[in-house]
Amino acid sequence: MIFVAGYLTLNPAQIDAFEKAVKAMVDDAHASGFSCNFHELSWMAHADYTHHYTVLNRPSLVPSLHLMGSKDWSYPPEYTTSWRAWADQDPKMRRIAVFNGAHNLWMRPRGNDEALFEEVVASMTAFITEILGI
Repeated sequence: MIFVAGYLTLNPAQIDAFEKAVKAMVDDAHASGFSCNFHELSWMAHADYTHHYTVLNRPSLVPSLHLMGSKDWSYPPEYTTSWRAWADQDPKMRRIAVFNGAHNLWMRPRGNDEALFEEVVASMTAFITEILGI
């Protein structure tokens, strides 16, 4: 038996937005004279898991924290607004944290963005500590 105390996501994907963003990125790369190829395992993971990710259409059974970058190129303008509205429906179970970053919130950056990374990690740590009752 598996017990889940809660979960968190980093830069959660939106299926339609993801497909459009990838197409735009490939088109832009080709227009600029670059070749743009994606790793086969990335596409396999996308095909296997992304279409099942329908969190905004399901009730929350455990607390969740969803971390998003306000500069994430893969999000349409209304995407973070949709997530905030979803979180506001059940604030004890759903939280959204939007950071002044892009789609790489999980990577430790160099230079000025280190403070952003530390803020993301602190948010995750506080959430995990809270849900585990530490």
